[in-house]
Parts: sequence; C-alpha cells; structure tokens
Amino acid sequence: MASDEAAFLQRLQASADTDYAQTGAASEAEQAYDDDDEEDYDPSALMPESSYAEPSVAISQTSQTAHSPPTNGTPLQSPVENILKSPSQAPSLSTSTLQNPLPPKPPSPVKQPRTIGGFIVDDEDEEEESPFKQANGVSNSGLLGAARTSSTPQGSISQTPVNTAPSNIPISDIDQAQGVSIPASNSASAAAQESAPIPTPSVKDEDKAQFVSTPAEAQTSIPTTPSTFTQSRLPQDRVGILEDRIADDPRGDLDAWLSLINEYQKRNKIEDARATYDRFLDLFPTAAEQWVAYVRMEIDNNHLNQAEALFNRSLLQVLNVDLWSVYLDYIRRRNPTVTDTSGKARQTISQVYDFVLDHIGLDKDSGQIWKDWIDFVRSGPGTVGGTTWQDQQKMDLLRKGYQRAICIPTSVVSTLWKEYDVFEMGLNKTTGRKFLQEKSPSYMTARGANIALSNITKGLKRTMAPTLPPRPGFEGEAEYIEQVDIWKKWIGWEKEDPLVIKDEDLSAYKKRVLYTYKQAVMPLRFWPEMWYDAAEFCFQNGLDTEGNDFISRGLVANPESCLLTFKRAERLELNTTGEGKDGIKSKGDIVREPYDKLLDALYAILDKTKAREEQAIKRLEQTGANDKVQSPGPAKDDDEDDVKDQASQNAREEARKDQIQMIKNGYAVELHDLQKLISHTWITRMRAMRRIQGKGKIGEPIGGLRQAFTDARKRGRVLSDVYVASALMEWHCYKEETALRIFERGMKLFPTDEYFALEFLKHLIATNDGTNARAVFETTVNKLTQKPEHVQKTKPLFKFFHKYESQFGELGQIIKLEKRMADLFPEDPKLVLFKERFAEDRFDPISYRIVISPATQARPKALSGVVATVEAPQPSPKLAPSQIVNSPKRPLVSDDSDNERPRKLARGESPLAGAAGRKQQQQQQKRRLENITENGGRLPPAPLPQQIMGLLNILPSARHYNGPLLPPQVAIQLLRNVDLSRAKLGQPQMPPVQQYTPTPVLGQMPPYGYPPPPAGYGQPSYGYNYPPR
Repeated sequence: MASDEAAFLQRLQASADTDYAQTGAASEAEQAYDDDDEEDYDPSALMPESSYAEPSVAISQTSQTAHSPPTNGTPLQSPVENILKSPSQAPSLSTSTLQNPLPPKPPSPVKQPRTIGGFIVDDEDEEEESPFKQANGVSNSGLLGAARTSSTPQGSISQTPVNTAPSNIPISDIDQAQGVSIPASNSASAAAQESAPIPTPSVKDEDKAQFVSTPAEAQTSIPTTPSTFTQSRLPQDRVGILEDRIADDPRGDLDAWLSLINEYQKRNKIEDARATYDRFLDLFPTAAEQWVAYVRMEIDNNHLNQAEALFNRSLLQVLNVDLWSVYLDYIRRRNPTVTDTSGKARQTISQVYDFVLDHIGLDKDSGQIWKDWIDFVRSGPGTVGGTTWQDQQKMDLLRKGYQRAICIPTSVVSTLWKEYDVFEMGLNKTTGRKFLQEKSPSYMTARGANIALSNITKGLKRTMAPTLPPRPGFEGEAEYIEQVDIWKKWIGWEKEDPLVIKDEDLSAYKKRVLYTYKQAVMPLRFWPEMWYDAAEFCFQNGLDTEGNDFISRGLVANPESCLLTFKRAERLELNTTGEGKDGIKSKGDIVREPYDKLLDALYAILDKTKAREEQAIKRLEQTGANDKVQSPGPAKDDDEDDVKDQASQNAREEARKDQIQMIKNGYAVELHDLQKLISHTWITRMRAMRRIQGKGKIGEPIGGLRQAFTDARKRGRVLSDVYVASALMEWHCYKEETALRIFERGMKLFPTDEYFALEFLKHLIATNDGTNARAVFETTVNKLTQKPEHVQKTKPLFKFFHKYESQFGELGQIIKLEKRMADLFPEDPKLVLFKERFAEDRFDPISYRIVISPATQARPKALSGVVATVEAPQPSPKLAPSQIVNSPKRPLVSDDSDNERPRKLARGESPLAGAAGRKQQQQQQKRRLENITENGGRLPPAPLPQQIMGLLNILPSARHYNGPLLPPQVAIQLLRNVDLSRAKLGQPQMPPVQQYTPTPVLGQMPPYGYPPPPAGYGQPSYGYNYPPR
C-alpha cells in the first residue's frame, strides 16, 4: 500500500511539473506580447485562458482571542464620554475602554474531540483528559499535506476533519469534551495543526478536502474558496452542523447564525456566544435586534465593560429606538438619583437624554422617550409655579421639552399636548393661551402627519434582520418587494414636506429625510437601489460627505453590486483631478480600485457557483455508485428476476443522467449570466480608462484602453462583448485598423457566437466593406449550419443580411437568400420574408390597410352590440313581482303569456303589532339616522321615479360604449358658466324627423338604422341664438 501511494504521489509531482512548464511558456508568450510597440499592437497574439482554475485552499490565520473585547468601535462624540469618570462609577464610554482591552486569558491545553467511526461525538459528560501525542509519520500539515504517509492501512470512514485548534486560541476543555466545532474563521488553521492520530483518508478523498474560512470583515464576506464536500456529522453535533451551514452560506442562512447563538447560550458558553455575535455583526452591522440581544446578554452577566464597548460600536451606526432605550436604561442604572446628593448623576442623565433625543428624537416611535424625558425633568428638584431660580429653571425645561415634543409626529403627541395645555394653564392663563396659540398649528400638523404616517407604514417590519432579496419569481419575492415599496412611500412622504418645515428650517427637513434613509438601509442592507437613492438625495442637497458615506457602506454590504460600484467610480472620476503623467496615472489608479473590487467579488461568486455544480453532480454520481455496490449479484436460477432488476437499474441510471443534464443546463444559464456581469464590468472599466488615460500602451504606467483590454483577456472568463466593445472603441475613437484585427481574433475564439458575428457584420457594412461582410456571413452561417443544434443561431444573421441585400443588393441574390432561409426555417411564412424587404422601422407599406368605405371598414366593434340592443323590441317597463309562488293545484304560468297572469303573488310582510312592531320601527329609525350620519349629516337620496328606472333598464350597459368620454364635472361647469343674458330665446331650427324622407343610395345606408341628419345638424342649438360678435 505504501509503494502504491508513493507511485501515485510521484505521478502527481510529474503532472505538476508539466503544468508549471506550460504555465511558464504561456507567461513568456504574454510577456512578449506586452513588450510589443504601439505600431505592432495585435490583440491576436494573446490567447485567453478559458478553462476554470481549480479553487485554492483558503487558510485563515486568526490570532485574536475570544476573551478580549472588540477594539474597532467608534467612540461617541458627545458629553457621554465623561459620564462615568467618577471613581465610584463604572468606566466611561470613551475610547479608553477600547484602547485598554481586558488581558487575554492564558490558552487552555488543546484537547482532541472524541470520534466514533470517524464521527465527532458530542459528549458533555466526558471528563477532562490530557491531549494525545502526535503519532509517528503524521506531519503538521494535517489533511492539507499532499505527501503525508500513515501506518494505518484502512481508509477514513468520515470526511469530517478533526477539529483541533492552535495554541493561541483559548478553548476550554469542556468545549473540547462536548465536541464543539471551531468557528469557521479558524477552521483551516485548526485543521493544519494536528495533535492526535486520525484515520488516514485515501488520496482521492484528500484531493476533495478543501476548507472554507469565514471572513471576519464584511469587505471579504464572499468566500473565495468554496467547499467541495459535505461534512458528515452525527445528529448530536448540533454546533458542528450549524457551523457547516454558516460556512456554506454566511450571508443567507440567518437561521443558522441565530440558532448557533442560542445553542451557546443554552450551554452557558458566554465566550463562544460572544465570538459568534461578533462574527455575525461583522456581516450584519445594522441588525438592531441582535445588537440589543448582545448588549442585554452582557448586562445580564454583569460584563459591564463589554456592554460599554458594544455601545461605542453600535449606537452611532444603528439608530434604533430599542437599542438607544437600552442605553438610556443602562445610564440611569449606573447613575442612581436616589442617593445622589451632589446632583452629578442627574446632570449626567440630563446630558444623555439630550444626546439621545438629538439622534433619534425624530423617530415616529420615540414618543415614549420624550415622555420619559419630561417625567424625568418633572421629578427633579424645584416646584412648578414657584418663584426661586430652581423653580423657574424647572419650568423653562418643561416648557422647552413640551414644545419640542408636540412638533414631532409620534404616537403620544396628543397625550403630550393635553399635558402641555394643563401645564401652561396651570401657571398663568393669559400667557398660557399665548403659548398654546403659538404652538397649536405645529401640533395640529404633527397630529395629522402622525395619522398619515401610521397609514403609510402599516405592515412595515422595521426590526427584521437584513436578508438577501429573493430572485424574481421565487418564494419571498413579493413580501420583500412589499417592504421596499413601503419604505419608498415613507421616504417620498418625507420629501413632500408634510410638516411644512422646508422653507423655515431647511436643515431640519434634510435631517428628517436623511434619518428615514438611514432607517431604510438597516433592514434593506442588501438592496443596492436604496443605498443609491440615499446617496443621490445627499448629492442633490449639498451633503456630499453623507452621500459618499452611503456609497461606501453600501459597497461594503454589496461588494458585487454593479450599481454602487459604477456610481462610486463615477464620483471618483469627476472629483479627482490629474495633470501631467503622474496625475493621470494616479487618477487612473484611484478610479480603477472600485472596478477591481467588483471583479474580485464576481469572480469569487463564479468560482463558488462552479463548485456548487460540481458538488451536485458528484452527489448524484455517488448515489449511482452506491446503488451499484448495494445491488445483489445475479442469481443463476432466476432469470426473470434478473431481467427485471437490470431493467429497473437501467431506468434509475437513465433518470440519474437526466437529472445531471438538468443540473448542468441550469448552472450553465447562471454561469453565463455571471460571465455577462464580468464582461460588462470590464467594458465599463475599459471606457473609464480610455476617458482618463486615452488609448494607452501595454506595459506602460499609462496603460489606458489597451492595458484594460489586455487585463480582461489575461484574467479570462469573458464573453465576446468585451472584444466587440474594444474593437468599436478603437475604430470610433482612434480610427485604428486594430479594430479589424480584434474582430478577426474574436472570430477564432467565438466561432459559434452569433452575437459577435452580427456585430462584425455591422462593423464591416458601416465601413463600406461589403465584400468582407459577405465572406464573414457565409463563413459563419456554413459553420453554424453544420450542427442541427446551432441552426437557430443563424436566424438573426440571415435576417440582418436579408435586410442589407434588400436595400443594397441585387434581386437575384435576394431570391437566393430567401430560398436558403425557407429551407432552414420552414416554419416561417414566405409572406413574412417578402414583407420584410419593404418594411421600415417606422412604417410597413404592405401591412397597412387603406380605408375605402368608412361605414363598413371603420365601424367600432363595441357599437354593434349597442345597435342590436336599441333596435330590438323592448317590452313596456313594468315592476315585476318580487316572487312568484307555484301552487300545487295549478301549473305555473309563464311570464311570456299575455292572456293569463300568475295565480298567486307573494305579499309583503305584515307589520308587527304591539311591542314587537314598536321595536321594529325603532330599529328602522335608528338605521335611517345612521345612514344620515354616514352621509355627513345629509339625507340619503330619494328613489328615482318609475319611468326613469324603466328607461335605465332598457339602456345598454356602459361597457358597450367605446367612444370618447365626457367628464361630467366639465359639462356641469360649462353649463354653469353659460351667460344667458347674451342669448335670444327662439324656436329650435331642427325639423322633425317624421317630415324627412331619405333617398336610399346603394353603398350608403343610414348608420344604425336611423335616417341621416338634416343640414345644420350638429350645430349648437339650445333654443336661442347668439348675437354676432
């Protein structure tokens, strides 16, 4: 066995040397291509690498211990920093808390988890044992070593790597005994340092073993190396299962994050829960509910220093009412006013209230904080209405608080107004009426705005954790879009200035809109359009700093967003000046940075998607292999059963092949879309470099367009769009013949891409090169039609060239081309081809229908139903009985009979007598009064007369009318504005219809069966004549 493994490793080394030699040759060719002069620039010299590179193993080295508090918090820029500097109080919330973290605990001895049959056993009752010694023949490289040997001849039953940790990560012995998995950020480094003998996997299994390290910062939230196998774990290892889920989908699987935190809290592992919280909040820094839960966990465990550090990290970034309320409760707990004899505690709390209200006092849910602030001021020393300075100070503070609170639309604005009314009238009725009259308009506006805002935000989930938006057509997409629409309505409502403060205080108006945007991007963190809208509002209102901050934070949350990247690059290009070669080079480097980050993110997603496809296919193939192994051998005495088993196995194999093909087709579409994103990102970068650095030169500091195109080809996985864009820029901007060479090179790289061939044809025709255009057309079509699956790709090429020949070619060529098209596409009618010769983009002379007879050709469809309804004989309107009772002694008489009538009619209900009748009358009277109240105090309209009801019954339905609609309001307004004083009453001039005898003419029948109108019909005749002007 050892000799077989050694021979296999030697073959691996030989193949690696061969690959290295090929790579070195390719690098030399690229270097020679880069050294070409500008005059010899030929893009065909470089062949891009089209194969997917194998993902490399990412090993994350994390040395930060879980016991030290975070040190990346933002100190609060407020008087709160000096709140708790008293020796008797807790440390302050200043930066000193973050600069002096707790000393790390000494590392505990690393203990190997138990395994049974290759599975990690989660045993909480296991006692502490000493670590195992390293076995002979096992190197420190662990599973990652390619040349490791083992004396154990058997293969590994499980593919789960042994979870060991380096010495610089303190993990308690209890954690090791329970089989707790190491966090994903340290899994690779843990696997690299083994300290116990493990079952040796086969070489094939080792090749599959690749590890994913969860990044510690949001900037690297997309794992660059996806996992290529699924770890096998026992159901008891809940922590390990959750860690695997997080490593596979860190930004999408929120349930795994929250379940892992709850699992650690159930086990009372505060250190592990804290580390998981930190990892979670690095990815989701705007998850307000998790910040609140994290802070309360620290406070409940009396870890006040850690709680203060969390306040420093979160408050200014997460403007959430619940989080700031927890902060207020903490400050009031640390500064008790009952035992405060010097007044410092009350002064500190007062400063904190001012700080809190300045930041979240605009929130529609901040009403309780305003109420608590007023109650806190009321409970202070002094008497309302007193004469001392302390009494006057308390009165001024209360009036100031009330006047600020009643101008903000909150749920308690009406309650606060009533309290303010009692407060002012209790002091002095004369001055109280004056103050109330001044603030009454603001209160009325705030109260109405609160009602409107409550209706707009109905159904809004402000506290939901940030989730990735579902793809269109998938589950959850409608609910997500509904939340986005509600946020947009709220923001639009704020922009309309319902509080009427834009003219009086423009800064307050901007602050309210900006605050709403900050609230919106908290749950919609992964919706780039919201970050973009917020930045655009800032740029339009002179808030460039805030706008750039929105773009930067949005890119941290969405590194794969083309929208935010292109906006960021555009801002950098506009605001960066570059003069001279050094300035141009520096500006190009600055603008190129966001494009490089976007490309890194997109390439990482492409690799991960490719790895998912391979995983899915391998799982199906492994299932098929297991079925073959488990199937029993053929029996010699039962041929019929053998035939049935073989048929069943063949059917399963065919179904499995179909599934694999479906998986490949689905992932092919997704990979193609990702390649489109990558290609268009390169195109945008090429255009930006051309604007900044011009054509440029490959290998020079100012590379420009050509260096960007070369970089795209070297990195690979781009579509033909990149070649088309580069060639067109070379031609239209510089009139270079290089464009033709780029197109020719693209024809070799993308021989079956109909889009590229079509663009090449357009370019040749635009440059008046019809000969080469026909040659390219024939070459491409002949190559595509050789395979039946590519025949449909030629249709756009045929249509374009058919249009070109129809306009500028010979008739014989047109007929030959149409015959070829009819042979390749027999389903297309020949008339369509003939029409396309003469059709233009704006008009089709063949399809147009000339109106010769308006009476027969231009008759509206809806009017035919109206005519039939009017012409049909209608019976005289009469009130039908409410119900006809069929007598058992006589047959029911039909309604169409004119001689007989129904024998029995249903009578109306008899009025009740006595108390029941009076009660019924009272109920009817009550319903009438309710109807009057609903109509705004007006009586309900009287019923229409019987004749009018009969007319309405015979009129056709409104849906049959298809003519122009006359707005009734405009007609009534026109009638009201008629000046009757200028009119002279007279007789109408229209003769009666009975006196007119029409003369029928063939082909000119009267419309709708009525005689044609007399001369002058249609002129306005209202019974009077207007005098001449």
